[in-house]
Amino acid sequence: MSKFDLGIIVPSIRPLSIRRLYDSVALAAKNITIKFIVVGNYAPDFECTHLMSLASPNMCVHQGIVELAGDCEYVKWSTDDAVYFPDTLDELISDMRDHNSFGVVKYTEEGPPGSPSGKDDIYYTAVTHDDLRRLPGVKPSYKIAPVSAYRREDFICLGGLDCRYEHINLSTHDLAFRAQEYGLTPIISRNVVMHCDSNSSDVEHRPLDVAHFHNDYPIFANKYMNLLSEDDTVINIMNHTFYPNVWRRFV
Repeated sequence: MSKFDLGIIVPSIRPLSIRRLYDSVALAAKNITIKFIVVGNYAPDFECTHLMSLASPNMCVHQGIVELAGDCEYVKWSTDDAVYFPDTLDELISDMRDHNSFGVVKYTEEGPPGSPSGKDDIYYTAVTHDDLRRLPGVKPSYKIAPVSAYRREDFICLGGLDCRYEHINLSTHDLAFRAQEYGLTPIISRNVVMHCDSNSSDVEHRPLDVAHFHNDYPIFANKYMNLLSEDDTVINIMNHTFYPNVWRRFV
């Protein structure tokens, strides 16, 4: 029996917004128990679990789930600039229970409007995005899950996030595609769960843009030039130990 229903893992890039995130989570999760985990070089001044790290955001999330969320039944990651809407985490976990599934978290964000947007279910179909649609290994049926929730046991069985990636984006698509090949069904949240208070023109976002275009997309595109094989579905859960644990941003 897990001590907490849900562990929320936050890589700290914008530390000034984490307290607002924490307060909004309390409104979103009134009926489930939460373990709030911050991984990064910022230690919050409120009660939570913290792991000091200079690793990439992707590795921070993976480490947080592997090393600090063993007492959580479900796990999800969150941007540190998010605001959660009331009752939405209660609703998401309720919908996931008793299903062989993972949760696709609807979210919206600042920036130029897109069509479709994160409030629409179709947004989470991979082939609605041209950078994914052009890759032969991305099946038309695949759902993406830029923000998602997994039963921790399933996360561990799949090997978690591939820590070659740096930004939390393509790494989560890769995990979602592997999860679907593994037999998990994506459940899209009924409502928008969170809003991210940033856009790609922010100075703080620039290291993530560099990571996405110069490191992550080449890795992802090379992998999905072909359909996933059975050997590609599960990776080593300790894969974070294979790669540098200091992100290039801090070098």
